[in-house]
Amino acid sequence: MPQRFECFYPAHALLLLLRTIYGLKQAAMQFWRELQKAFKYMKFKRNKVDPCLRFSWIDGFLVVWITWVDDYLNAGPPMLVEKSKTPMKSVFDCDELGEMEEYVGCKVDYNKDLGKMKLTQPVLLQSYEDESNLDKNGRVPRTPAKAGSVLSQDDK
Repeated sequence: MPQRFECFYPAHALLLLLRTIYGLKQAAMQFWRELQKAFKYMKFKRNKVDPCLRFSWIDGFLVVWITWVDDYLNAGPPMLVEKSKTPMKSVFDCDELGEMEEYVGCKVDYNKDLGKMKLTQPVLLQSYEDESNLDKNGRVPRTPAKAGSVLSQDDK
């Protein structure tokens, strides 16, 4: 029984919730399920490598949604970003913060002339480097993708 309800109901009472209450253990899972339905309705696919990244190719242009709990970053050509925000705003109460310089610990760099956006985590990377005493002049760490590779429509 939720706190402070004891004075209204006997100790043996069982309450049926008609909606998820913010702060309950089930609230996060229920929100995630609703978010999955919204992305499915919007026809955005989940990235196989990063479950927080959703993407869609619209008229030959890439539009992405990056989610972290209940924070979203929507990126792509301005007209298509506006178009993709509308269905999300119809399902959820959203606050628009405009162009971002930082998103949940990531630094966001824009190059509008080239139509590029770069997300980096310099503070996190520095902490890893400090904790592991990496040799800066040693071998280059291996990564799953080639350095400088770019997601394109032809990638399978």
